[in-house]
Amino acid sequence: MEVKELQEIIKEHVSQMDERYRCVHNSESTFNHIIEEIGEVANQINKPKIRNEQIIKQELSDEIADVFILLTHLCSLYNIETEECILNKLRKLKQRANLE
Repeated sequence: MEVKELQEIIKEHVSQMDERYRCVHNSESTFNHIIEEIGEVANQINKPKIRNEQIIKQELSDEIADVFILLTHLCSLYNIETEECILNKLRKLKQRANLE
């Protein structure tokens, strides 16, 4: 699947969820939701240190997916193509680290 296609699927999914739950994932609410989900990723990663529990890979994977979905939706809200912005940033990071 192309990233552009995935971005469209995410956009449609968020729209359907907003309609179902009568809410709006505008830029502000999406950003706040991203922060919430990053906290859930942190909880998963900190399980061994804080709760003396093993990380459950599927739960961590789910939380990372939530962050990715919301970041991709934020891109859509600002008419940014996810794949293009990531590839551009990777090129900049490579140049900065003299990896090219």
